Amino acid sequence: MEETRPDGVDIKQSGTVDCSGQGSVVSKHGKMRLVSKSNPPKPPSNTRLTMGNYIADVLLDTRNNIRIYHWIIQQVGSPAIIQWGQEYSFEEAKTAAQSYLDALYQQDEAKPA
Repeated sequence: MEETRPDGVDIKQSGTVDCSGQGSVVSKHGKMRLVSKSNPPKPPSNTRLTMGNYIADVLLDTRNNIRIYHWIIQQVGSPAIIQWGQEYSFEEAKTAAQSYLDALYQQDEAKPA
């Protein structure tokens, strides 16, 4: 089978190729090359951010099919939770935690010594 695309490239194919589960690419020379389907990236591991006297943990909740990332703010050495939240992506959770840490740090810096 031979076909010419609108851009002038000739495509030649002989035989039958099963591409189930794989992507395929047709080169300018008419040869077909199979490439494997890319694997989805692994979720980031649990992460701890530290700023001044505060820590923020970003944790993936693995109990559900939907990925939910929790972020938890605590003062160093204290079990008390100052603030927490949850987001649908690691980047959103990390950004939210970092913003809260920044606000706490600026608040502490503004206090008279």
